Parts: sequence; structure tokens; C-alpha cells
Amino acid sequence: MFVPTPSSAWNQEQMTRAFHYKSLLAKPMSDDQMMRKVSEELQTNTSSCCFFVTTMASHSPFTAYADSSHLQFTSPLPSDLSNYIKSVNYTDQCIGHLLKELLADSLLRKNTTIVITGDHTIFDTEKRKEYMNLLQHSSPHSESKSLVPLIIYSTNLTSTKAQNDTIYQMDIYPTLLNVMHCENYVWKGFGINVFDETLKERPISPEKANELSDKLIRSNYFNGLHD
Repeated sequence: MFVPTPSSAWNQEQMTRAFHYKSLLAKPMSDDQMMRKVSEELQTNTSSCCFFVTTMASHSPFTAYADSSHLQFTSPLPSDLSNYIKSVNYTDQCIGHLLKELLADSLLRKNTTIVITGDHTIFDTEKRKEYMNLLQHSSPHSESKSLVPLIIYSTNLTSTKAQNDTIYQMDIYPTLLNVMHCENYVWKGFGINVFDETLKERPISPEKANELSDKLIRSNYFNGLHD
């Protein structure tokens, strides 16, 4: 588990133990420093593993790393929007350096699944509308309050086309079970494998899944499961 904050933030120290991660690296650092640490661990690790990595540059107020981006805009943008785009670009660059190293290794390239996503959106609804108009960008989902990126890379993928249907957070887990050939695992989750074109309806609604998920966690349900 890699987080760019002290271990007390977001209760990371306790959560790392609860999720059975072997170790926690928690201290303030840039996204570039974070990716270099991950690279070092990849080079020394010889067994199957899961790395959970959190980035920081694209968090409000977007000023700490905006100058690290080489992006230039042809017309002026509001400072918070400009700094946000530059901060995301900086994070992209840092992730890109790590991915180049990883994909240059034939063994890691063959046996690694990479998932990139976010945990919340940026800007309120009115600000998002204003900025989308400013950037002349339209989307059928532009009114949504909960859109975040989701990118999955794996040589195990049987489908490489982009998914245009709505993908919920609860779909990530069953999708990864499929990608990693672990669909026989005892807990299947509440969502669907988004690469299975025969599945169009989810067993339950996202709202119900959220309600049940909270009950599962608070009842210590998973302590009774065995693979």
C-alpha cells in the first residue's frame, strides 16, 4: 500500500492491516517520487503481489504541481481549471514513466494487470457545466456528479473495445475477477463483468448495492467467507 500522506490520514494504517497488505509506505511525496518508489519495489519483488497506489497532484487546490506540466493553452482559462488540467497531465506523465518501465520487462508485461481509476469527481455541477461550455465539450453524461476515469490494461483481456455504457464502481471488482481468471472466487460482488456482452442487467441497483455493502462491512460478513 502506497499513500502520499502520513499513515494517520484516512485511517490508512488500520485499513492496510484490515485488508491484509504486507506493508504500508505512507509519507508526503510527489507523484513522481511515488512512482519511483513503486518502481523500486517492482524490481526487488519476486512473488505475486498487489500494489495499491494513491496519487496526490490532482487534489484541490491544484497548485503544488501545475508548474511541473509542460502543457500550454492557446487561450486563457480560469486558473483553477488550468491548474487542474496541468496537474492531471503531470500525474499522467509520472504514471507513464512507470508503465514504460513495467512494459519494457517481458515477464511483468505478460503477468501484470493495471487498473487506473478515481474515487471522486472534481468541481461542483454548476462549475462543471461552465467549464464544459468553455472547453466546447459536450457529453450525454455531463450532468453526472460521479464520473471518474477507469482504465484497465491486461494481456488477459479478451475485449479491447471501449465501453460506452455506464460502468459503476461496483462493476470494477467482478470485471477484475474475470480479467484475472478468478471467477470461481467465493465472493462475486454486486456488479457485472463489463466485458461480458451477454450481461446487460445488474442483479441489484447501485443504490441497493451501496446499502448492502455498508451492512456487509459493519456485520463483519467477510470473516465468514473462505476461498
